[in-house]
Amino acid sequence: MTRRTTIEKQYWAEFCDAYSRQHRGWIASIEAHDARMSESGLLPIASSQALQGIVLQGRHPQPDLIVSAGSGENLLTHRIVQPTQIVALQTDSGLDEGLQIYDENGGLVQLRFRVPASPEALDGVTPS
Repeated sequence: MTRRTTIEKQYWAEFCDAYSRQHRGWIASIEAHDARMSESGLLPIASSQALQGIVLQGRHPQPDLIVSAGSGENLLTHRIVQPTQIVALQTDSGLDEGLQIYDENGGLVQLRFRVPASPEALDGVTPS
């Protein structure tokens, strides 16, 4: 079973920085669902690519989130406009499985690691 930890908005910047440092290079897949479209399900954005990072970009109170994966000519950046929630996913044993990021339109971007990673990125972050 997957454990879900919602990251409080006030901790997003430090969480994204720590999570990016801890998981840089981990092989991940990124999928997205746009709630404004009639199709259901997650559409692939990147498959089996090395995570480069997750950063906040823009002004507060509503910055965008940028997820980047791959390298060189295969570098992919995906912008989540006006995110509303970041949820860290972990295994029952506490290993990081990935993230779910929701936007104000009900869309979802899901990042999943091929192999679960150490949970150290969550140290000091208060779950809600």
